[in-house]
Amino acid sequence: MTSMLLKNLSRGQSESVHYVAFTPTPRLIKLDLVPVGEQKLQIGEETAQGTRFAIRPKLGLIMGAVAALLGKTPADYECVIWTKDLPAFVRCDGPLRLQGPVYRIELTSPR
Repeated sequence: MTSMLLKNLSRGQSESVHYVAFTPTPRLIKLDLVPVGEQKLQIGEETAQGTRFAIRPKLGLIMGAVAALLGKTPADYECVIWTKDLPAFVRCDGPLRLQGPVYRIELTSPR
């Protein structure tokens, strides 16, 4: 769902959205979607610039302080969106669980 939001952002625009985290009790978490730069991409014969986004979870003052004390602050994610003609998802790097390894989810053909 986050990639759908990123594809619909205007070039250079950042946004804050809310996300439901399914912990033992569901929590509403704020995500900051921030463009952090451009990246050259190639899909097939097409070459263009893509936009890299940082997805930063914001826990709030109290929950953020408790998470920092317990060492359970969620990591940032990085996603790349193809911006030529029609926007498309290219790649996302981030852990799939708290304190897990960073995985890369990407299309098979982009270079």
